[in-house]
Amino acid sequence: MILHNTHKLLLLLLFFVQIFSGFTLRIKYKFDIDSKYKAEAHINGKHSINGEFKTDYTQYYKVITSILSVNENDLAEIQDDGYYYINNTTIETLKEVKSNILTTYFKDNTGVTFAPTDTPFPVMRNIPYIPDIEITPGTTWDFDGLEVQEFFNDKIISILPVTVNYTFIGMDKELEDICEIKYTITVNVENKLTGSIDSRIRSVNGISNNTLLFNIKTGSPFKEIYNRDYKILTYNQSLDSNFVYEFKDTGERIWTLVEKIPETIMESLKEETKNIDDVTITQDDKGIKLSLDDIKFLPDSATLTETERIRVEKIANIIEKYKDKKTLIVGHTTDRGTEAGRQKLSTERARSVTDFLISKGAIIQENTQIMGQGGNQPVAPNTTLEGLKKNRRVEIYILEE
Repeated sequence: MILHNTHKLLLLLLFFVQIFSGFTLRIKYKFDIDSKYKAEAHINGKHSINGEFKTDYTQYYKVITSILSVNENDLAEIQDDGYYYINNTTIETLKEVKSNILTTYFKDNTGVTFAPTDTPFPVMRNIPYIPDIEITPGTTWDFDGLEVQEFFNDKIISILPVTVNYTFIGMDKELEDICEIKYTITVNVENKLTGSIDSRIRSVNGISNNTLLFNIKTGSPFKEIYNRDYKILTYNQSLDSNFVYEFKDTGERIWTLVEKIPETIMESLKEETKNIDDVTITQDDKGIKLSLDDIKFLPDSATLTETERIRVEKIANIIEKYKDKKTLIVGHTTDRGTEAGRQKLSTERARSVTDFLISKGAIIQENTQIMGQGGNQPVAPNTTLEGLKKNRRVEIYILEE
């Protein structure tokens, strides 16, 4: 306890020294090839229409950021693997993935971003921007950015030009190697129908106040807190009427380094599952994947057959030793039926396998996510019996996070 308090006093002393001693600092983003970061965001807000309160909402999303390459000018090629979860998901509950989006873009060491215009990730572009200059507590700067939003949850995105004003506060009083930057995002946009903003929107006005904690040693964000108040004026052509949607919310994003899963785990899983039929073990960017091919349920349902329960229980006994790790269960179907029906069935089957694994103590609910992919990711042609068996599968991921 004495050592802990002494450390806090030293950090507090350094905080005051930097203010009165001409302390300066040059901050920049750093990119290490093959490194991964996870950013998790949790948002709570209120939604009103024409000034009348409509609903409270909770949102949760996660982005796994991988550094693919870095050139001699410190321009990094980055891949974001983004997961949006159904509304009212919390960190403590089983998380159902609403959508999973993979985006590749470029970013330099000041935060300037070069990204596709047809994807919601990264949500903030050129934000936060950190100038390549010596800064001291109280230094301010401005740099315009872009904010990408899907306001009506129907996959139609709007790219909004925003003005951003920054102030460098200094090194944090309690956290080592962490500095604090405050910035305000102001949006004041009239839709000129150029295609970059949803045509239903006439204007967007609002402000977001943000506090960023940045790790100067790793060159990456550590934590961000924001308060946002946006008003969206829309026009309903069929009703010949305007509506004002207002969103007030607070959010928190936390970044952590993702550690790779040791290759010995995959080799062990291959050895332990070699006598179980139709199980394939592979490794990809998400982690280690156990694919249960030709998985059998009762007709047109998500109920495992008795023989299938025996197979899945064998898997449960094997993966139980890794239950402290995050897991993702993904359901897949063949191309039979409607798209909506396939999506619903694949999600229900992923949930069924998840519930069974939880009941056997093989995985932990709060560490687990589920996702249905319908028939969107076939691994074989649906024109043969063998292909149908391979596509009718559930995948269990042991995640690298």
